Amino acid sequence: MIYPIVKFGNPVLEKPSEPVTVFDDELKRLVEDMFESMYAAHGVGLAAPQIGISKRLAVIDVTFKEDPEAKLVLVNPEIIHTEGKHTQNEGCLSIPEFREPVTRPSKVTVRAQDVSGKWFEKTGATTCLPALFSTRLITCTASSTSVISVFSSAI
Repeated sequence: MIYPIVKFGNPVLEKPSEPVTVFDDELKRLVEDMFESMYAAHGVGLAAPQIGISKRLAVIDVTFKEDPEAKLVLVNPEIIHTEGKHTQNEGCLSIPEFREPVTRPSKVTVRAQDVSGKWFEKTGATTCLPALFSTRLITCTASSTSVISVFSSAI
């Protein structure tokens, strides 16, 4: 199922998301739907609040379907370490046709659960992964503090 992307200004993007507590087939289906919705919107990262679901859940695929092994699911993610700084133009599916230079860490380590509930850590050190980790996590966990941080509500 392809969900419509929630646009900036929607209250679901401005409030902390709820932790995922049940790891079942319904969660697996939601993750599949999130990837499908992200691809349909031509994105490489999507947080559950961006489809109107206030859950701490995000999906990332920086290869945009080219490498199925590169797909990443972050359930209840938290940033546990950052290094350096990097500035690049970023966009957001929830703010169509808007791009802005954003400074983020150049390396980010995230602790999260997979769809089965198993905890893992993942470090992203390319220019894209730290931005996706930090923005999707902010969408999951906290209210937006700026237009571009709307993605971060997924943590």
